[in-house]
Amino acid sequence: MCKRFQSLKNETKNINAKELLCLSLSFWKTYPSRIKRIMAIIAFFVLSLIVTMAGVLTPLSFEEASSLSRELEETRQSINLQFIFGNNFMICMAMFVPVAGPVFGFYALYSTGVLIAADSIANGLSP
Repeated sequence: MCKRFQSLKNETKNINAKELLCLSLSFWKTYPSRIKRIMAIIAFFVLSLIVTMAGVLTPLSFEEASSLSRELEETRQSINLQFIFGNNFMICMAMFVPVAGPVFGFYALYSTGVLIAADSIANGLSP
């Protein structure tokens, strides 16, 4: 499918979708690789914060929140440093799997947000 595009010289020409994509991403080619990496890290960090906040803002009933909070408290009693490291390491390794890894990672972040909300609701605080 072709789209009409007006250049800066007031010339109108037809371009296809591939050329349009190249035009829209042409600014990216001008940046050095270090800047690209920094921008990608910042973008994924912000996306991770948004997913976690979506979990925090998930509506929970008091019963659900209390149940999750009790389970979290039981888990806290039996946690040691090796458990925390092992859990985070497994999540990190799973996130390296193409396509499914980031989906799993965002699910883990969403679940973390839900647990934060449940713990705060059970303790009488606003998430």
